Amino acid sequence: MSYIDRHTIPILKEYLDNPRYSLTQIADRMNFTSLSYFSRYCKKHLGLAPSQYRSSLQPSG
Repeated sequence: MSYIDRHTIPILKEYLDNPRYSLTQIADRMNFTSLSYFSRYCKKHLGLAPSQYRSSLQPSG
């Protein structure tokens, strides 16, 4: 994993853990050029699309 990815992934997870931010807001804050590119980046590095990652954090009730 590259140096950038090692530092970006924890920040990305922190934003995704916070439901206060929409996916669009997170993509903007992380300086992705599009929501589509942000989604592909998440899928590649987290193994899930951003919405799926967020859903996986919710307790199954």
